[in-house]
Amino acid sequence: MSNSPSVSITKRGTGAQQSSLLWIGLLGLLALVVRAVQLSQRTFYWDDLVIPARFRHESVVGYFSAYDGHVMPLSIAVQVLADKIAPLQFWLPITIIVLLSAVAFALYAVALQRLVTRPWVRVLTFTAIAFSPFLMVASGWWSASLNALGWQLGFAAVLLCISYVPVSAPQETLPTEKEGHGPKLSRTTLSAASGDSLQPFLLGVFASVAVCVAFLFTEKSLSIVPAAFVVAWFLRRTNIQFWTLPWVVTAVWGFVMSRITDLTSTDSTSTIFDSIPTTLSQAIVPAIVGGPWQWGRWAPSQAFTAPADWLQVIACIGVVAALVWYLWRGLKRALVFIPIVVFFVAIIWVLVDTRTGQGTTDLLTRNLHYYADWWAFTAVALAAASLRFPSSRRHFPQLLTISSLVLVISSIISTVTWVGAWKDDTTAEYLANLRESMTATNGQLLDQPMPIEILSPLVNPYNTVSAVTGKSAAHWITEPRVLNPSGKVVPADVWEHGTTSGGNVKDCGNRLYAGSQTILKISNPLPFGEWTWKMNAVASAPNMTVTLTTPNGLETEQQSRERAVTVPVPTELGTQYVRVNGGGGFLQVEVQGNGVNDHVCIAAGAIGPLLPVPDQAQH
Repeated sequence: MSNSPSVSITKRGTGAQQSSLLWIGLLGLLALVVRAVQLSQRTFYWDDLVIPARFRHESVVGYFSAYDGHVMPLSIAVQVLADKIAPLQFWLPITIIVLLSAVAFALYAVALQRLVTRPWVRVLTFTAIAFSPFLMVASGWWSASLNALGWQLGFAAVLLCISYVPVSAPQETLPTEKEGHGPKLSRTTLSAASGDSLQPFLLGVFASVAVCVAFLFTEKSLSIVPAAFVVAWFLRRTNIQFWTLPWVVTAVWGFVMSRITDLTSTDSTSTIFDSIPTTLSQAIVPAIVGGPWQWGRWAPSQAFTAPADWLQVIACIGVVAALVWYLWRGLKRALVFIPIVVFFVAIIWVLVDTRTGQGTTDLLTRNLHYYADWWAFTAVALAAASLRFPSSRRHFPQLLTISSLVLVISSIISTVTWVGAWKDDTTAEYLANLRESMTATNGQLLDQPMPIEILSPLVNPYNTVSAVTGKSAAHWITEPRVLNPSGKVVPADVWEHGTTSGGNVKDCGNRLYAGSQTILKISNPLPFGEWTWKMNAVASAPNMTVTLTTPNGLETEQQSRERAVTVPVPTELGTQYVRVNGGGGFLQVEVQGNGVNDHVCIAAGAIGPLLPVPDQAQH
């Protein structure tokens, strides 16, 4: 009969199912819109500029070399390719990040649809992942987003494969879509209804391929199979035919990683473990409920969590209340916190072991992007444990709906304030001006370091304009110009640190014949660095050149010659601004010409840094 209780329950279950699907679709779309808006307010940061500079001329094999302790060949390849297609333009990274996010969200949506039978638990789990502040911070950083989304794609794909694996305990039952009320369906029935007809081994192959792709995005993907296996255990989907190959490829890649990386452990006593309470109260706990809502930033560092004390208290109350509620509905669910805590401690241990040293503060562990993987696993594992240990108490789907909405609103607030924390970042303006300047000058500028607010000298030699733009810098110029702190071309001159000897030949200064080699003394010895020499010279014949080096007692002749620069000398007296690398109190000049009587005359010239003239520095 159409009005029988079973039919009524079925209709209510179907309604809840359709409603949850609609919610997940809308939430996924909203999350992508929020992400796009967030990224539209950002630009390249730190490694985003260094990685293309470091790997631009490497072979594909070179992409497998470790970068800052990471092995991420596919992430590197994507960044290098994006830089080649649209140099220093952030629209392409935005597009890639949003597309990868869309694929990840779609995989999560389908996997959760198949694995999580309770519709509003499914919605809450998806919300916790899609609106995760951990993932939001990671996605706002181009290079970090590829690592994070690579892991998310791999994990979500493995979950989807797991959803087709037969349940290993056919006699156990799961609540229906009516959140546990009314008749229950067996796991066997649910699997059959889902169309689980693929062979476990073939599914394992698919999962292994997904994991291998994730490995290429980031070495952190070594945690995907262990994390997914925990979820599968709670869902009773631990078929050995499925899991054998994923575990094997994980072990093999782990071995390969150990051979091609050289992670250096810090010997200094770290205070990171001592700062865990601060990290939990100011970063982890607030982010779990969509926080932290307030951020701090010390240029040129990342934005870090900095919620007020009262916000920390509210977040703590919310998390404790959710934890008590979760365990009150099934004390056995506490088992899930063992792998959750182990995963978290593993992250902290890696940070302590490889990222800390003397002077390290808790700001390191308050960077949320480190925990994006952990939180996605936590959200899915909590849902899986609630299915493994269902509650016989009354269910409140409305509470789950409200929790999802609170997470969305809270996360959006945190996203807006995170963007605001970067308001003093001048990178976007600088890079836009830099692109225009390089086009206008056709590369006729001497190389110079990027502003320290954008790239630190610690990443030398990848912090120079030529390294970042991928365009070779001039070794000498006739019109002294440099880029000011805004990236615009302005007139410049040599700030005199010393002067080369002027010689004693009347109307010539230093007369140097072709084939000769002469040492010019510098009045004030130079520290090691990059200097500009104001070369005032004229040649007696066309096609004459001089080769300049800075010999010193700290280097071999070969080392000095590796920095040599060759400059053509005009037949009319003029000034050329020549980049001279090295240091010491002497400038060696070798003259090349066609005839034995060919010579050059070199007058005294200032040597020092090439700097903007005072009234042009900021214009």
